[in-house]
Amino acid sequence: MFDEQLNKVFREACQTAFLQVPELRSAVVVFDFYRNLNDMEGISKGLWLSADGGKTKSADSVTGSLGATLQAAAHILDEQMQLYATISNQLVEVSRAVLEKQNELKDLEG
Repeated sequence: MFDEQLNKVFREACQTAFLQVPELRSAVVVFDFYRNLNDMEGISKGLWLSADGGKTKSADSVTGSLGATLQAAAHILDEQMQLYATISNQLVEVSRAVLEKQNELKDLEG
């Protein structure tokens, strides 16, 4: 399956990163698929690996991974809010232009 191949690719990349960066304690990779694949049961949505390769993670590793994940989520939310502000401003500009054109049309009809 494509998600198993994707897991393998990122698992190998993470193993390389763990070897090259001894300070790296864990890595979280999130997969975001097109369309409804994100909602399907049985499709891997990502992986969480520790440097020691073990499935059991220490309390500080869990806390560190969660903290880093929350920081990444905060960054994503910040970008989303910036996009929202940009779209809101564009909507106001378009609404003003439409109102202006409607008023021009009324003047021409009147």
